[in-house]
Amino acid sequence: MTSLTLPAPWPPLRFDRRLAQQIGRRDNAIDQVRLLAALAVVLGHSWHLTLGRSVRPPLQDYTVFGFHSLAVHVFFFLSGLLVTESALRHAGDPLQYVRKRALRIFPALIVNAALVPVVLAAIGAWTGVGPGELARYALRLVTLFSIEFEHPGAFAHAPFAGAINGSVWSLRYEVLVYALLLGASMCGALQRPWRRAGFLVLLLAGVLAGYAVAPYAHGGVLYVVAEGRHVLFSFLLGVAGHQFAGRIPLHPVVALPGAVLVGAGAALGQSMLMETGVIWLTCAATLLLAFPAGPCRKLPHDVSYGVYIYSWPLQQLTVFVAATQFGIALSPVALFLICLGPLVLVALASWVWIEKPALALAAPRSSRIARS
Repeated sequence: MTSLTLPAPWPPLRFDRRLAQQIGRRDNAIDQVRLLAALAVVLGHSWHLTLGRSVRPPLQDYTVFGFHSLAVHVFFFLSGLLVTESALRHAGDPLQYVRKRALRIFPALIVNAALVPVVLAAIGAWTGVGPGELARYALRLVTLFSIEFEHPGAFAHAPFAGAINGSVWSLRYEVLVYALLLGASMCGALQRPWRRAGFLVLLLAGVLAGYAVAPYAHGGVLYVVAEGRHVLFSFLLGVAGHQFAGRIPLHPVVALPGAVLVGAGAALGQSMLMETGVIWLTCAATLLLAFPAGPCRKLPHDVSYGVYIYSWPLQQLTVFVAATQFGIALSPVALFLICLGPLVLVALASWVWIEKPALALAAPRSSRIARS
């Protein structure tokens, strides 16, 4: 008599694949995950840009944040995971670290800040604005810490009127966490166990401070602290992932603490536990998708950043043209599908002509000479 062997209902508890074995390898799916996250941002924003500010995109009632917000946590988790390595590598050369980070963010952002308002004013999507206001918009966007989101006369009759680029809010927090990593590296907090623990506790204190001041944050520094509490937590998980990579298995069990936090939050009616649990689950899924067991091929072009910074103004412009030229009110899905092709082309142009050449400048001078 032969015995019948049933398949296991879940993956076996094998912890032979650790994050430390994969984090430095090139055959990962990080670029693919970033691109999917950028497209999730575009899809989520499609509901707001076609139906108005108060609309809740699908899944938001079940995921707390909505998938466009969860996608931002994917970016911050990966930043914590990967940029920590860069901070460690350049601990003795902080200017090189700053140079690399600046050349990754600012060249494309400067072009975006200079180009988008001029195009909008030229075609009548931003009315009643002069050269001074266009320059002021560009300057405030590039400085990141004085971003303005309300511009009278921009997309005046759109469901989400006045907002030219609602995606860039997260970039100021990206710069802040880069600065935190630089400071931690320079004082040895990423190299020594006790200082490393202290740095992680400092990040956690920032998260808790954000929750503490949220009810009173109506502007200024308190608002920045409160608004950044969620992305600081996903960044914290990324830094912890890098620091304890040798102990972290690439297995679904890494999601267990997040499930516990969500369950506790639901049982106790505690929003902080629920939110941090959802972020933990998002970061765990990111980890497993970015470092799969099988081989991966790198994408030929990294267009995720271009998709992210150009998606909002391109979608707003599409809504504007559809309404003013054709009298059509687009649905969220229609807006996403119409913009998808042009957006990828714009992002590809940004990568090929701006971002990639800028990253080449970030390479050591000897490497650039060797390639020439």
